[in-house]
Amino acid sequence: MGRRSGIGEFAYHMAESVARHVDAAGFMISMRGRGKLRDLLPPGVSHLSLALPARPLMASWRWCYCPDLRWLFHGFDVVHGTNFVVPPSRGIARVVTVHDLTPLLFPRFCRPEVLGFPALVRHAIRSGAYVHTPSEFVRQQVLEYLDADPERVVSIAHGITPLDADPEPPHFASLLDGRPWVLAMSTLEPRKGLASLVKAFEGIAPLHPDLLLVLTGQAGWGIDDLLGQLKNSSIAERVVLPGYVSDNDRSWLLRNATVFAYPSLYEGFGLPPLEAMSVGTPVVSTDAGAIPEVVGSAAILVPPNSVDELADALTEVITSSTTRASLAELGYERACRYSWHTNGEQMATLYSQASRR
Repeated sequence: MGRRSGIGEFAYHMAESVARHVDAAGFMISMRGRGKLRDLLPPGVSHLSLALPARPLMASWRWCYCPDLRWLFHGFDVVHGTNFVVPPSRGIARVVTVHDLTPLLFPRFCRPEVLGFPALVRHAIRSGAYVHTPSEFVRQQVLEYLDADPERVVSIAHGITPLDADPEPPHFASLLDGRPWVLAMSTLEPRKGLASLVKAFEGIAPLHPDLLLVLTGQAGWGIDDLLGQLKNSSIAERVVLPGYVSDNDRSWLLRNATVFAYPSLYEGFGLPPLEAMSVGTPVVSTDAGAIPEVVGSAAILVPPNSVDELADALTEVITSSTTRASLAELGYERACRYSWHTNGEQMATLYSQASRR
């Protein structure tokens, strides 16, 4: 609780922005966590103190999409489920955010508890809910795989939260010892392609003896495989694992990295590359999922799991000041297109559209 992932960032900043246009309240499907909800919501968003047992409700909704909870949301025009799940609430418009189709297309990358999400989304669609996706890429996948009405599936991009302008060096800055580094920032799990990044770094490390690899993020499932790979790697002593970092530390790392690497195997959007671009840090990423749609021509893109091409792209950025300058300029221009203000305006329009149907 309180450590926001990419989905958490979306939910917080979207709610903060949309509350400038509509009266908004947050709710949580949880018995244990509901007491913490008030402190997690942004200013301007009230909260509903609902005692909702997650496991039995999820199991029942996957089976028959009941019980109906409309009595809990009396007086509201729209119920928005921001993470694949929107409660059945007959007579009230519903919107469900589908961030990607990982549980359906790449179940090997998922924890067991999220594998039921596609069934929940299908139930919501069949009962008339609108679907919000963060990219046109995911919108097209929802239409293809979940048999949704095109008029009820709407793509609204995420925004970017401005990074600290003058961050303090983090407590682990001494580990970097003033050396250049390749930065990766994500939950440490297999879908993020970090195994390929480690192999690519192994390939370029001998040519750049001062270069470090910094892998930030909280440990996800499969972390033991990554740690085992690092333990047996020739570059183990040149890899820094700070864990989950604060907003200040994230800003400092992004602003001072030589290159930001995002080797993901599948993405429905991809906020970290845009954050790097927003402060002029060049980006090397994969062309997986929605990433090409989001970053356009402002990053060097390589195929997922392509270790050699990833190594070549990193080398190009590290060794060429011209490439770094070009990517920095293009990236900054690209990042300026994304704002939570625009996201909130468009989301409020979606709520209005849904409530009229």
